[in-house]
Amino acid sequence: PAIDGGIWECPDLLRVPVQDASGVHAGEAWVLILSTNPGGPAGGSGTYALVGDFDGRSFTALGAPEPLDLGPDCYAAVSFSGVTGEPLMIGWMNNWDYVMETPTAPWRSSMTLPRRIRLAAQAGDVPRLRQQCVMPPVPATRRIDVTAQRAQFATLPADEPFRLHGTLAVDSPLTLRLRFGEGSDAGELVIEVDDRGRVTMDRSAAHEREFAPRYSRTAPYQTAAGSERIDVDLLVDRSTAELLLDEGRAVMSMQIFPEPGPVTVLSEPAS
Repeated sequence: PAIDGGIWECPDLLRVPVQDASGVHAGEAWVLILSTNPGGPAGGSGTYALVGDFDGRSFTALGAPEPLDLGPDCYAAVSFSGVTGEPLMIGWMNNWDYVMETPTAPWRSSMTLPRRIRLAAQAGDVPRLRQQCVMPPVPATRRIDVTAQRAQFATLPADEPFRLHGTLAVDSPLTLRLRFGEGSDAGELVIEVDDRGRVTMDRSAAHEREFAPRYSRTAPYQTAAGSERIDVDLLVDRSTAELLLDEGRAVMSMQIFPEPGPVTVLSEPAS
C-alpha cells in the first residue's frame, strides 16, 4: 500500500538486524518508521515501516511500506535510545479520529506493549519486518492454550492481565470469542479466521457503551498460501488487547472497554 497524504509524524530512522531463514545474522538494513494521519491500515491514524538504504543524508525506500500494526490503536511509535541489537519500540495506543471519545480521562488511553523489531531476509526481495512484543509476566493460571479444538476453553476474572496463545487452523473458518460478563449484556471481542485464511480482530461488541463504531475491526492479515495453521499470542489487560500473529509477521492493537466481570473464552466454526 501507499502511504496516504496528510500529516507524517514521528519519523524514526533505525538500523535493524537482518536474519536468514535459519535465524542466523545476515547483516543490517535501514528502516524508516512513519506515523500518518489519516491513512492508517484500519482507518484514521496509523504507523508504517519502510525498508531502505541510508547514505548519511538521504533515505531511499526499497519496497512498499508495511503496517507496523494492523489495528486502529498504534500511533507515533518511536524507539528507545541506548538499546543494542534489535531496536525496541513503543507506540501510543489511540487514534486521532476518536481520541476525544476515549473514556480514560484525564489521560488519553495508554501505550502499546514494547516491541522488538528485526528483518527477515527474502530470496531476491526486500527483507520483511518481524516484531516480538515484550510480554509482561502472566501466571500460568491466566495463560490459555487455544491450540486444541474445544467449544469452551476457560472462564476467569478479567480484572488482571491474561494471555491466549497457541495455533489456529486456517484451512477452515474459525471464530474465537472472548465473552466479557454474563447473560444478555455480555460483550465480545472476536478473532476470526475466514474461508480465505484471513485473520481479523473485531471489537464492535466488546464495549460497555458504544465506542468508535466506525473503527471496530482491524485490517486483515493474510496468511501465506498453503498455510494450515497460524501462531497466535494475545495479551488482554483490562482496556487493551494486543495480538501477535504468525511469528511476528503482524501485530493488531485495539482498545476495549468491556463490562466488569469474568471473561469466557469460546471457539466455534465461523458461519
